[in-house]
Amino acid sequence: MERWFYRLNTMNTVLLCVVVNIIGAAFIYMRLTGVIPIGAFVGIGTFIETSILLYKKYFKKRSNEINDDQSPQISDEVAEAMANQIVREAEQHRKEREEEE
Repeated sequence: MERWFYRLNTMNTVLLCVVVNIIGAAFIYMRLTGVIPIGAFVGIGTFIETSILLYKKYFKKRSNEINDDQSPQISDEVAEAMANQIVREAEQHRKEREEEE
């Protein structure tokens, strides 16, 4: 459910949070007027939950995101050395197979 929320654009996120908070306020109002026996905690819970989701979406950096400075990169020299090593090992393997035949 959180992933779905994170994929929403900003306008839909604000709209969803406003609607959920209105429903939460309605639960609190109905509890205070005595229409329903429970509901204050549900209303307060919706306020808290939308606040947590908004904080996680817009303010907290999610750990599963890869930043540009965190992405693993190797230098050209290291890449060339690795490629040369692979070529040498392949040539050695071919020589060994020719000797076996």
